Amino acid sequence: MKKIQLLEMLRPQYDPFTKGKFKGNHRDLIITRSRQGDKVTESASWARDSAGMFYNHREQSFWVSELIAISESYGLKVIDDIPQGSSLVD
Repeated sequence: MKKIQLLEMLRPQYDPFTKGKFKGNHRDLIITRSRQGDKVTESASWARDSAGMFYNHREQSFWVSELIAISESYGLKVIDDIPQGSSLVD
């Protein structure tokens, strides 16, 4: 069974500010991840104005147990490596 890290599975692929490949947080795009128990919530804010406020915001949540179950049905073993609390996404 192939192994995959949860952080790798949930790594953003798209930068909504540059409309290109995600290369990490920057001045005009900030993505944070918060985990409480089984629930992981990812927040993205992009396109700052001159006062430093973001024009756009999106939030989505994932249930770790559901992701692991779905992955196992495809023959993947998920290594749960997202810690509790909040952090920036790299």
